[in-house]
Formats: sequence, C-alpha cells, structure tokens
Amino acid sequence: MTTGVGPAPSPTALSVRRRPASKRRHRFRPTLGRTGRLRTLVVAATSLDHPHRAVCLTNLAKKLSYKVMQIGNLGDLQQAISHLKEAVAVTPLYHLDRASSLNIFVNNLISRFQLIGDLDDLQQTILYAEEVVAATPIDHIDRALRLNNLATNLNSRFERTR
Repeated sequence: MTTGVGPAPSPTALSVRRRPASKRRHRFRPTLGRTGRLRTLVVAATSLDHPHRAVCLTNLAKKLSYKVMQIGNLGDLQQAISHLKEAVAVTPLYHLDRASSLNIFVNNLISRFQLIGDLDDLQQTILYAEEVVAATPIDHIDRALRLNNLATNLNSRFERTR
C-alpha cells in the first residue's frame, strides 16, 4: 500500500532499524542520582521569594517520588513530602499549579500511609484531596481522576476504621 509519499516500509525493515522499546528507554535516561542532585542544586539556588520556586520544589519532589518507586527508600519519600509541602505553601491560593502540586502531595502522603500505616497520613490525605477537588475547575481534564482519588482515600479510611 502506498501513502502518496512512497512505498510503505516492510515490517522487517522496521524491526531491523529499531531497538526494542526497553533498550531505547534506558539508553538515554540519566541516572536517578545525577538528576536528583541537579534538581537539589536548582532548589538550593532558587531564592525563597522566586516565582518559580514552587515549580522547582515540585520537580525535585517528583524525582524523589520516582526514586521511591524504583528503590523504596522511605527517607526519599519523607523529603518529597517536605518539598511538596513547601511548594504548596509558596503557591498562591488561586494559582493554576496549586491543585497539581497538592495532588502530587496527596499521592505521596498516601504512599507513606501505605508504607507506614499511620492514620494521620490518611486523614491529611483526605483533607488535602478535598482541597484538590475544590481547586480543580469542573471542566478540567483531571477532575474525574481527582474525585476518584478522594473517593479511594475515603474508602480506605472507612475500611481502616470499621
């Protein structure tokens, strides 16, 4: 079949030229340690009143969260939660990024709850998840997902306390 631009390549030709997805993905990905150190330096170099500090903190926290998923270090999760708490604190109440940062914060709190089992984390998760839903516009693409996260957290509390 032709596409008007020339003959379509054969499936054999495509498989010879392309590496398997698993090898392509790891070939160019920087190490977790190096990227994390760079993000830490960026946060350290960003002044407390800089308008992009919250974004830098959130990016560092996301990197730490990813590292937690790969390695499972509770200390990294604690750092991620701390950075996200600061990111939320320095983000103005009606800023567009606030709901997103809060949502990532909620996800990290629930991860810590799942690891440690502290009910205070679950309670905080529910409070912040309610704030996330309230800060998300009704027509936002992620609203249904955020409502679902809140419902899941409420269900977890119900299961835990009955």
